[in-house]
This record gives sequence, structure tokens and C-alpha cells, in this order.
Amino acid sequence: LSELQSIGKRDRVDDDDDDGDEDDNKRSRTEVAAGRNWDLLPADVWKRIGMKSDDDKRVKQLGTLRRVNKRLSNIIPDNYVKTQEAFIQAIKDGNTDLAEALLYGKKSGKVRIRQPWWTKVDPTADDNRAIREAATIGNIKIIDMLLAWKGDDGTTVDPTVRDDESLMNAIGSGNPAAVQRLLEWRGAEGQRLDSTYNRYKSIKEAAKIGTLEILQMLLALKGDNGETIDPRFENNTILHIAAAAGNTATLKMLLEWRGENGERMNPRSDDNLAIRFAAKYGHTDVVNMLLDWRGPKNSFVD
Repeated sequence: LSELQSIGKRDRVDDDDDDGDEDDNKRSRTEVAAGRNWDLLPADVWKRIGMKSDDDKRVKQLGTLRRVNKRLSNIIPDNYVKTQEAFIQAIKDGNTDLAEALLYGKKSGKVRIRQPWWTKVDPTADDNRAIREAATIGNIKIIDMLLAWKGDDGTTVDPTVRDDESLMNAIGSGNPAAVQRLLEWRGAEGQRLDSTYNRYKSIKEAAKIGTLEILQMLLALKGDNGETIDPRFENNTILHIAAAAGNTATLKMLLEWRGENGERMNPRSDDNLAIRFAAKYGHTDVVNMLLDWRGPKNSFVD
């Protein structure tokens, strides 16, 4: 699987046209996966769980297929780990077909994967690393695929883990579509990503990155009771962040913002911190924009 991921040119794994030993092996794996022929599992597997490979009672002793799956996933880590690593690498490379084939164990595009049932990938593993990686590259197709996934036990991918890291990663990717998809997500119990979480962390990141559409999207969000976000939070801090980063388009949008009652951003806050930041980091255009600003009663940046 790792080789398949790296070259990206192999059309299929376990091709239907295989013959001879390959065909027998394929059929054997299929029978094992279906739970019809336990003798086909390697003898060392049964030995490691304290049973003989020819023990007729082993299925009853192990119990249901889910319990078998759980125990085997613990004693055959190599296959699972390699498959999981290939899955994560496929996501990082933006290889949607391979990621989908590994996730569902079926053909996707030109890639076909036939993996043993005890090595199926888990998109929720490692604190939902899959969605965090997909958000980092802003791949909307993989994000959609992961958010739509549902495990046999009803488990779903959770993009809120690690303090909404998926949202932060999507903002960093600069892809508004990826951010929008994550903001639209709703968990089984109504969970959602919140742009005001952790002291408006995501909004601050958007102001720093400078993708205007993403910042506007975050500021336009409304709470469960219809409450809106006042961009003047923490004494106009996102204005200071935009000035320090040299994001003129973001700064212009913030300076032009008006609240329902005529409220506006104040670039004079914190002893004219915005222009001091802009000057410190050499952002001439920002300095000029702030010097040209005129506020109520013809106030100006000093």
C-alpha cells in the first residue's frame, strides 16, 4: 500500500484478473473476511491468542465477529499500522481515490483495495488525525468524505478535537470552501465548530493569514440564539493583528465595518497600537492607510 501511494500509478490491488496462486490467495482472504473459513487465518495468529489453528471451538470461544475483529486488531498491529500510515499519507498528498479506497475497502477511481477486515483504517484514530490532515491542505473532497463516514458502531469523525484544530488548519490552508464545510458540520448531538471558541482564536488566525473571504465568513456566523460577533472584541485586537501582518485588504474591511447602531473599529485603541505595529514591521501601505483614516469628530491616528 505504501508503494502504491508513492507511485500513484498502479490501477488496482488484487486485480480481478489474477490467476493461479494469486487468485487462490485472493479468494482465501475474501473467505476469511466474510468469517466463513477461519482455518485460512495464519497459525501464528491463533497461537498468539492462546488457541490452536485447528480448534473447532475457537469461534465460539472468541465470540462475535466484532470481538474477533477487536482481538485481532490488537495482535496483528503491523498490517493495520502500515495501512493506517498509507491512509494518512494519501490524505496529506491529496490522493482522494486512494484515501477513499483505503477507507471503504473498495474501488475508487482507478484504485482498488482489498484489505483484510482486521486491517481496515480508522479515520478517528490519533485524535481524528485524518480530518486534521485533510483540513491542513484544504482538500474539500477528502473533508466531505471523512465527515460523511460512519463506522459499524456508529462512530463518526469529530473535527472539534484538540481545540478545533481542524478549523484552524483549514483557515491556514487559505481555502474558504474547506472552512465553510467545517463550519456547516453538525455532530450527532448538535456539536459544531465555534469561531468565538477559545477567545476568538480562529478569527484572530484569519486576520493574521489575511484571507479576506474566510475572515468575513467567520465574522458573519451567528450563535444558537442569533447573536452576532462584534469584531471590536478585546479592544480591537484583530485590527492590531491585521496591521502587524501587513494585510491591507483585511484592514480596509475592518475600518469600513459598521455595527447596527453605527459602531466602528477604532485604530486609535491601545495608544495607536495598530500603526505602531505596522511601522515596526515595515508595512508602508498599512501605515499610509491608517494615517489617512478619519473617525468621528475628525479624529485621526496619532
